[in-house]
Amino acid sequence: PELVTLSIRHAVTPQLRLLGTVEWANWRRFDIHPVKLTNLGGATIANFDFQYSDGWFFSAGAEYDYSDVLTFRGGVAYEISPVDDPTKRLPQVPDADRVWLSAGLTYKLSPTTNINLGYTHLFVDDSVLRREPAAVAAAGTMLVADVESSVDIISIGYTMKFGGGPAPLK
Repeated sequence: PELVTLSIRHAVTPQLRLLGTVEWANWRRFDIHPVKLTNLGGATIANFDFQYSDGWFFSAGAEYDYSDVLTFRGGVAYEISPVDDPTKRLPQVPDADRVWLSAGLTYKLSPTTNINLGYTHLFVDDSVLRREPAAVAAAGTMLVADVESSVDIISIGYTMKFGGGPAPLK
């Protein structure tokens, strides 16, 4: 989907920066997608029925330069899922609204190399899934499930700068 992102970074002091982002995703494009077989003349054999709504993401965070070589980061975000109805939720993607909590740091090994560490935990709202599989629709069978989920993301990065480009913004 198309994304529109508005972000801001404001230096409160030479060591402290505040960050914020609002993002819109055009998930409405992710509607009904037919599955066609080319060897049967392009006949549609099934439809993936998503019919998502638009998604929204709001975040706020901060960066603090503890020293010349160590920067700490932290933030919180709220994401509104494009899956806003139990009948749109899929067993493969049981999406729901979620809160993100993140923390990380950058350690400068030299003027041209950094190590970045990050951790994020997503608290995903409990949700309900109600789907009528096409193969059993005639029998009146419905797939109903209560969904509980969470996500942990750990990241490690190594950055090396080449060349003598302009100094980064502070």
